Amino acid sequence: MNKTFTASNPATGESVGAEIAEWDQSQVLKAITSAHKVKDKLSKTNPSERASVLNSIADAIESEAHPSHPNTSQLVYEAVTKALESHGLPKDLFSIVQGVNPEITHWLAKAPEITAIGFTGSAVVGKLLLRLAQERDTPIPVYAEMGSLNPVFITPTALGEKIDELAKAAMDSALLGSGQFCTKPGIIIIPNDSLGNKFIEQVKTYISQQKVAPLLNKGIADRFREAIKKLSISKSLEVISGISNLDGYGVTPNIFIANWSEVSQHNDLLEEHFGPTSVIIRAPFDQYLTVAKELAGQLTATIHAGKNEDLSELINQLSQIAGRVIWNGFPTAVSVTAAQNHGGQWPASSTHTTSVGIDAIYRFVRPVVYQNFPDHQLPPELQNSNPFKIERVVNSVRTDQPIQ
Repeated sequence: MNKTFTASNPATGESVGAEIAEWDQSQVLKAITSAHKVKDKLSKTNPSERASVLNSIADAIESEAHPSHPNTSQLVYEAVTKALESHGLPKDLFSIVQGVNPEITHWLAKAPEITAIGFTGSAVVGKLLLRLAQERDTPIPVYAEMGSLNPVFITPTALGEKIDELAKAAMDSALLGSGQFCTKPGIIIIPNDSLGNKFIEQVKTYISQQKVAPLLNKGIADRFREAIKKLSISKSLEVISGISNLDGYGVTPNIFIANWSEVSQHNDLLEEHFGPTSVIIRAPFDQYLTVAKELAGQLTATIHAGKNEDLSELINQLSQIAGRVIWNGFPTAVSVTAAQNHGGQWPASSTHTTSVGIDAIYRFVRPVVYQNFPDHQLPPELQNSNPFKIERVVNSVRTDQPIQ
């Protein structure tokens, strides 16, 4: 008999929803094998049919099975498989694996039928997946998005123009979703001058009035509290605290202030902490480029500057480490568009690909060239008549017209 587990209500810490059966190894491998057997059913559909299937699935909420929301995951699974079956496709094409057993990660990564892995989560698990994938008889790619500090650089000119607005907006971005966004600004670099002092005073006033919702689960809350406790005992760091939430997995917002010259003494200041916290780093404006050069790969990097400031060197450096560079905005929101790139240099991502936006599909497709084939031997998508009217590049020109 399978073990069972339940989700917890973050606001109370109590169990909520129906009990969910945890999958064992045989069930996991059976689901993988079943999907492998029927995958050609989908690959043999034409572009119009695939578009119709995807549009039906899009009516459901995209989700991954997670022990913090297993019932939601189950509802999404049922919606997706219903959409597949409505188009005459087998529901075995899509599965979710439920459970809290860490061995599930190993079973999935080692299954020979699995030929690529997409992952969003911690660097610890991301590195584990990379190792497992490379240890296989046939290694496979792992597209891991593993979080980021998302540095925000604010120039003296920007502070002089809109210091009140920036202080509030920076903290709203850091606390959005109780600080559980992978694009949360984890470090904010400001000048160590009188404008920097005023910015911090504005932050103190604002944070003292802020209370955030409970964190997603007990593990996240426990790790957050432990990290904050460790940082708070340092005498060289100033701590700004908000209002404590004592309900369920509630925590207290904490903002740390440090001088750049002291950051090297606290390596954990430059580590991602999942929850309502950020680090304000004070540095001379002429050292901003030095700070940027010390940072590892990031999902995003942001600059707040005056209209006519020349920050070309800083912009160039940030473009070398971040997948998205933002001017006079904040990184938290991630739009699903053709222009989006949600990825960055290691350790933000394990590859150069994006996990959000239209180009995310390139993680799971493989280019094949058909050379010197007669027209009738080509896949319909490549035939001169272009029967599905798809947009193609012919002699460097985009067109959906047949080739005459």
